[in-house]
Amino acid sequence: MGVINNLNFKNTGFLYLVLLCLFVLSCKRIVKVDREEVAGSDDKEEVSTSKMQEVMALKLPLKTVTIDKRYNLTIPQAATFEFAKIEPQEDAKIDKIGAIDLTKLPEAYLYVTLNNTFTLHDELYNEYILIFKENDPKRLTIKDIKENFERMDFVYLEDENSIVFEQGDSFFTIHFDYDEANKAYIFYKAEMSWSKKYPNKQKVDLFLHLLKQAKNLTNRNYVNTKFTSWEDYVQNSPIIEIEIAKGMFKKLEKELKIFLANDEKVSPRTPGNYTFVSLYRATKPKELAFYKFIDAVKSNQVSQLADYDFHQEIYNISDGNDYSVKEQEGCYLISFSSKRFNGEVYKSGITVICPIDYKNNSFFIQTADEILEADADIFVKMFSYFGKNYTLDTKSN
Repeated sequence: MGVINNLNFKNTGFLYLVLLCLFVLSCKRIVKVDREEVAGSDDKEEVSTSKMQEVMALKLPLKTVTIDKRYNLTIPQAATFEFAKIEPQEDAKIDKIGAIDLTKLPEAYLYVTLNNTFTLHDELYNEYILIFKENDPKRLTIKDIKENFERMDFVYLEDENSIVFEQGDSFFTIHFDYDEANKAYIFYKAEMSWSKKYPNKQKVDLFLHLLKQAKNLTNRNYVNTKFTSWEDYVQNSPIIEIEIAKGMFKKLEKELKIFLANDEKVSPRTPGNYTFVSLYRATKPKELAFYKFIDAVKSNQVSQLADYDFHQEIYNISDGNDYSVKEQEGCYLISFSSKRFNGEVYKSGITVICPIDYKNNSFFIQTADEILEADADIFVKMFSYFGKNYTLDTKSN
């Protein structure tokens, strides 16, 4: 019996020792996490005037579009838009802007959505514009808009008609202007969900860029400009968007230099699980078939191609489509249109394809899906740079 008691004592002592070690280790982990959280909160600071001026001074190619044949908006050159008329109703998704009740407006208002390469499919963030009639140019205020929110955890920037803030890891940019000619407000809002896990500083940088875009909505005196190179995009674009692109191309670098076998294609995915680009290592017959197609498009003889020239790995040709091609910075921009029997175009798009020679092996990098014309330039600049340097890294970034 004494032997049994002695064994129980030893086991109990050993158990206490194990529990004590686990407690100490768990305490250390808690301290470490707390320090990281404190460091993260220290990163939150109001945006200085000089920082905002720095962002405002960056290059931003713009264009003017007309909404509902009445309202002219200035948006980024790479942006696309759609709009809808919304009738005031009690169960509206957006019922109040500041002190203005949208459900009681005397007429329909306009809901405009903006998209670009990073939002159309990847849904990095979303942005919309409301245009609604109001005779009083002083009725909408940032003070009243702030009261529409239950809380604002941290305000990074605020001025007379703008605010950039964080709410539970979600980020927002709000801006408004008054259209005196049409007696209407132009209200802009951008939002990034809490589920998007990016460094805080990169989120702030992005939403300052979005504020810059918003402040240009009523700008009619902008100077026409454009990005001239991939380096130009890197120096003037939000850090998050550049890092997403570079992250995908890091995977392509490895495929190009090490892994991709002959007649294989790879399409890396973004953090949002979307495919932007594909890289294909071409066999000689398929490479020649692609250039045969390009020559046929240039000479308007696509209909003369044999059946085996269709459905190639580099570019999928469809019988009955109309094609055109232009060359830019070493890339091919292939446009297609599909028509009904009455000649009406029901589908169209552009594919950007750039041939790459790496150690005497032939590769083709291309947009994974058909894109809009507004999206083409960034892909041309990316592909052209990657084709020459086998990376998207630049000396300045």
